[in-house]
Amino acid sequence: MKIFARIADEMRLMAAPALGAKPDGLAARLDGLLSALPAAADDLIDPGATAAMMQAGHDGADSLHRLVMDLHKRLNAMQAELAEENLDGAAVYNLAGEDRPLVSAFMAGLNRTAKLKFAHPGLGTTATRADSRLVIQNDIGTTDAHVIVIHVQGLAVSVTYTDVHAERLAFFQDLLKPRGVKWEGERTAMLAAGSPFFLATGRLEAADATGCRAYLEFLGSRLVFLIDWNRARKQLRGFLRGPDRLALLRSAAETEIGHRGFLELSGARVVNEAIEAVSGSSMHFGDRLCDVLGDAETLDFLKFVFKAATEGLLSGQSHGLIHDRIRVALAAHFNNEERQLLRLAADHAGLIFEIASLVRDGLQAEAGGAGKRARRAARFEHDADQLVVATRGAVRRRPDYAVFQPILEAADDAADALEDAAFLLDLDALEDRPLGALQTLADVLAEASQEWIKALGHAGKSAKRRAAPRRRIFSPRSTASPPSNIAPMTRSAR
Repeated sequence: MKIFARIADEMRLMAAPALGAKPDGLAARLDGLLSALPAAADDLIDPGATAAMMQAGHDGADSLHRLVMDLHKRLNAMQAELAEENLDGAAVYNLAGEDRPLVSAFMAGLNRTAKLKFAHPGLGTTATRADSRLVIQNDIGTTDAHVIVIHVQGLAVSVTYTDVHAERLAFFQDLLKPRGVKWEGERTAMLAAGSPFFLATGRLEAADATGCRAYLEFLGSRLVFLIDWNRARKQLRGFLRGPDRLALLRSAAETEIGHRGFLELSGARVVNEAIEAVSGSSMHFGDRLCDVLGDAETLDFLKFVFKAATEGLLSGQSHGLIHDRIRVALAAHFNNEERQLLRLAADHAGLIFEIASLVRDGLQAEAGGAGKRARRAARFEHDADQLVVATRGAVRRRPDYAVFQPILEAADDAADALEDAAFLLDLDALEDRPLGALQTLADVLAEASQEWIKALGHAGKSAKRRAAPRRRIFSPRSTASPPSNIAPMTRSAR
């Protein structure tokens, strides 16, 4: 029963300022809810009774938690009205002298990144002292259950964070991981219509006052990356797989680019319009961009989209110009597929030359060393096989480049045959036989593989010239740049 007495006392304490200023029926609600607290026999409570206390308006019913949320809003408004001053954008009152540098540190981080929310409301901050603790509160966005409350006592900083999205809570915890924040177990309660919200408390013990201020600044700078986070994650579904969507949002936060610029620019629509403009026959209904370009290239492209959107909007570029830059960047990625396939073919040709050289040198060499050459040839042939596998995967994604597959498969036949020749030399299968004709053939094969390398090199240069974007559409004011050439495709296991 003691816990219910504590609940009643704390509820009356929280309600007192609101009841004293503008009751608006709060007294009747408070008395009715406290009188309805369940009885506890043998320190046991029915689970349904506790659920009724903690829900937030399920089926229109009132609850203690619903009252807490309403009082919370009322107290926030009263607190802003009572603010003695504005400290770097925070409404503050009743601060002690040692509180001011802490609030300023928090606001320095928040103000540095707040521009990345663009026109979205949120990030209103209040701060006051309660007994021995500094209390900083930020509303983050506009959702009832999306609030952060920070308590600072000495060098200990406690963060209480609530969210309707468990994924965003995990994302926030991940953002603070570099600072070594220790989190308590998460708790769940219910919002209206039975929707859950999640609450977690993290604690950090700073080494000194400088470390405490640095943590508060970092904490303030992260809040803007929570605004509309779930909306951005959903907008990316048509382009990236789940882990890569989280990686993109994490990268946007770490580089302080953010995702709100992407949403301001129309989100998924700007990417879909670029796909429609430049993909041609490469994409079909139901394809995700990552299925066509590959996971790494798509992630790289969308990082550019986020950066171009944010930097373009902040520098006053027109939406049309930013859209143009995104289309050109995507066109370069689509054209890069041809260049990647040519690089794969060139790498494969290089391996053929290596094996052909081993065979040629083996025919000229004295006895001994054939086993080592055969083992090297086998390794080269295995690597060549992996390049064929990678080419087949690329062609599955881009059927319009199917011509590369038979070319590389035919070249791989040469690699297989040359590796067999190196193996036979190791068996001394040609001992005491005239080798003049074979030597001539080996010389021809080595020379032919060199010419094949040159031919693929010329084809790669031609593809690069075709893929070169027209620079004139880029604005001289832009601080974002088109993506760099993509790294060669990862070799997959056979």
